[in-house]
Amino acid sequence: FNLLRRPALPSQIPYLTGDDDNSYAVFDGVDDHINYGSNIIYNFDSSRDYSFSVWVNYAGKGVDGTGGTILGRYSASSGYIVYNYDDSRGLLFQSNGVVFISNYHLNNNQWYHVVYSKNSSGQFFFVNGIKVANKSIDTLSVASSSFYIGRYSSSDTQYFNGSLDNVLVL
Repeated sequence: FNLLRRPALPSQIPYLTGDDDNSYAVFDGVDDHINYGSNIIYNFDSSRDYSFSVWVNYAGKGVDGTGGTILGRYSASSGYIVYNYDDSRGLLFQSNGVVFISNYHLNNNQWYHVVYSKNSSGQFFFVNGIKVANKSIDTLSVASSSFYIGRYSSSDTQYFNGSLDNVLVL
């Protein structure tokens, strides 16, 4: 699997994908994750638009007992994460300690297309093409940690349990 980084040419799209339509990354909720390092291309702040898109098949709580981190770059109350709670809070986006909760619960063992998007008019969660939550823009500053898929970036916790495919970061 490769996560193609946000390139200089907008016609190229970064994503994590398998070699064919039948492959995807499986995370065990215990210690599986992908570390893409601290490259500045994963720096996002409040001054620009950005989106994260991923196909998610959630298999239940990870070892932390509450859900699991899908992706993010978070450290010392700065940066961002996309997380799924295994309860009515559902999907969330956290930036600089401020949490945007969607209240959209993902059922276990079912594929969902999840998009978090931020632009000048606000921040939004979409599931299977339908807007499920929106909120005004929160402050976001750059984190010094690595960019992770399947694990919380500021500590060795909150592992994702399930499968992810076609992770897009732009």
